[in-house]
Amino acid sequence: MKVTTVVNCAVLLAGVSGKEEVKRVCGNERLGELNDSLSYYPNAWNKKSPKNGFVCLKVDNSTPSFSATWNWPADIQDVHSFPYVRFNNLSLPVRLSDLESIRLSTDWIYTPGSPSKIPDDFSNEVWAKNKAELEGDGVQANAAWDFFLDDDRNRTLYPQVAKVEFMVWLGRVGDPWWLGRQNDSILSTVTLGETEFSLFYGRNSGGTHVFTAVTKDNSDILSFDEDFYPLFQYILKEAHKQIDADDLPKDPWLGIIEFGTETWMSRGNATFTAANFGMSLKGNFTSERNSTKGDDDKDKGDKSGDEKGGDKGSGDKGSGDNSTDSKGDEEDDAVRLMSQSVLGIRILRLVGRLQGSVNLTSQPILFPHLTIFTITNQITMPHTSAPSTRLRRAIHALPFLLVTAIMSRAFAMAKPIGPTIEETVKTSIFTAQNITVPVIKSFYGVPVLDDVFAVVTVAFAHLQFFTDEEAYWQLLVFLTDFAGMYAVVMIEGYRPGNTFPVIKYPVVFLVLSQMFGIGCLAPIFFFLFYIFTPAYKLTTPSLYHPGVAPCLAILPTVVLGYYITHFPSFLHSSLEARNWWNWIWQLFPIWGSIIMLVLSKIIPQPKEQTPRTIKQELKAIRLTIGIVSIVSTMTWWYTILNMDFTIFEVFVPQHFLTMPQKPIIGLRTVIQFDYICCYSAGFLWLAYHFKDLENVGVCSISWLRACCASVVLGCLLGPGTMFPLIWLLREELLVATQVDGKKSEN
Repeated sequence: MKVTTVVNCAVLLAGVSGKEEVKRVCGNERLGELNDSLSYYPNAWNKKSPKNGFVCLKVDNSTPSFSATWNWPADIQDVHSFPYVRFNNLSLPVRLSDLESIRLSTDWIYTPGSPSKIPDDFSNEVWAKNKAELEGDGVQANAAWDFFLDDDRNRTLYPQVAKVEFMVWLGRVGDPWWLGRQNDSILSTVTLGETEFSLFYGRNSGGTHVFTAVTKDNSDILSFDEDFYPLFQYILKEAHKQIDADDLPKDPWLGIIEFGTETWMSRGNATFTAANFGMSLKGNFTSERNSTKGDDDKDKGDKSGDEKGGDKGSGDKGSGDNSTDSKGDEEDDAVRLMSQSVLGIRILRLVGRLQGSVNLTSQPILFPHLTIFTITNQITMPHTSAPSTRLRRAIHALPFLLVTAIMSRAFAMAKPIGPTIEETVKTSIFTAQNITVPVIKSFYGVPVLDDVFAVVTVAFAHLQFFTDEEAYWQLLVFLTDFAGMYAVVMIEGYRPGNTFPVIKYPVVFLVLSQMFGIGCLAPIFFFLFYIFTPAYKLTTPSLYHPGVAPCLAILPTVVLGYYITHFPSFLHSSLEARNWWNWIWQLFPIWGSIIMLVLSKIIPQPKEQTPRTIKQELKAIRLTIGIVSIVSTMTWWYTILNMDFTIFEVFVPQHFLTMPQKPIIGLRTVIQFDYICCYSAGFLWLAYHFKDLENVGVCSISWLRACCASVVLGCLLGPGTMFPLIWLLREELLVATQVDGKKSEN
């Protein structure tokens, strides 16, 4: 039964009752249990932090208060740690719509060095002196309240999976970063008491919606005792009007409430102190804490309390172990949630059998031998600096353009065969090696298309009529393999997060590739794809899943729109028929798009994402990739067994700096580079995305082993076959690491 409840914890003198008054914890130890009013955590979560840095807490339970002394000398353009105090209460989580007020209070200050006693002077005079000295030491840090919200009650207790993070900065030292600052994307101005805050918005690398309130006049508020409800009212009433995001909760729960400091950098020790904590909740809500079994009776981590390394009262640097793999005290809970997902474990087992390379940290017994890919933990960081900008990603992706430059050089080698092709188009008669075949000059009835593809199909005739055996076998493998890349590109176009037109409508890129060469345009396509697909689009379910209907439609699209015209172009007994089929095949991007669109409309599409629909999507994708991979592998071995040349002669260009003497060798060289450049760009794109996933914690990769395994499997299955298989592995990893809230409740 719901009642009007007032929960008042303004005097939290018994924060961690029954323990020594002053305790010390470092690194990733913790102090306090779930049933304590307050719990403390140094939270050195960032794996990129150097081992010569540290963070340690001193907690005085008699006040209560805590000091966080830290030193991170390396600037990694990211937060190293977020030492904090967490406010625990039986009424949390609570729906925002049930709240009438949420009053929070604290005092804080930063002090240079490592004071032996916890500072207790929070005056502006002391702060002015301290801040000047801290900025002289290059300190970059803030003082901030941190809240986590979600439309699922249980997920609010796990920062890695909560959809919304709300931060309120009371002050800062130096010039630290907040999300939304790069675009000056101020959503609104909110007043708490007498202080005006500018409200910024952004999404971190894990896809979390992050709202950051920063004092409008850049002032530092050392003593704060106000009702935060106006901020949460914005989430309820205004956020949906200004943010175009379908996954933004409309009636969220509030779970975690913390106060601490995000630490970026310091050339010397710095100490953050907070004290005089208070919390008062008022509204209609139940006093039942959480419906997730085990939340109240399971320890969330190590039961800390013993001192570990460092000084013992002197305040020197300390030696807290910051090399742990943990990203914070919530990580173990999130991993436990994922381990409860039957779907996740089944998928991991499948991937393990497929690649022999996946390991789940929380289930080490299942896969002790799998060491190439390690699924580490959840994908959403609790505290993150600015995501990589498009400019930064573009600079990082410049190798794609190098591939295009190489292909542009290779195109020059087709120049000698130009007059031969022009003569064939003019006479409509193909002549080579005592073979005379009439070829089609006009097919589509559209002059522009007929003029362009008359030249293209004659060039293909030189490759498909078996007048140059090396070119014939190479192109047969190349274009058969491309069906796998075609399937991947088509599926990617249906993901809600891929809104950039080039990605969303790949038909344009594919048609242009038929005219100007896939080896030249594929690197540009994947270059743009990488720039406009940051990690959060891969790890946010609402942006990532293409839908059941497109996944079911892709296989018939590839078969009817690609294979059915591709193979007769090479294998038909009549050379005239090969030319006819090739005219039809040339516009496979258009035929395929029409088939895909029609089937996607006919096949029923569930309105909501559920574990069942995700499973259906994955099954359909597995079937499609499995079939195209089998077809490619069979074609690869058919070629190997029937050609009279070495693999090196057929697939490796013999010219680059020098021009070939024979025109047909020049054309063959262009097609060889076309294959190499197209798939170099594709594999590079996959590598970049796997690196993104590694950076946000989805997996850990042994790159040397992965490359060696790919080369060996490429020799056995065919080099082009590896592209859809590695892409499928990415899909398996993403599905395996997605924590479904409803599944975890069961």
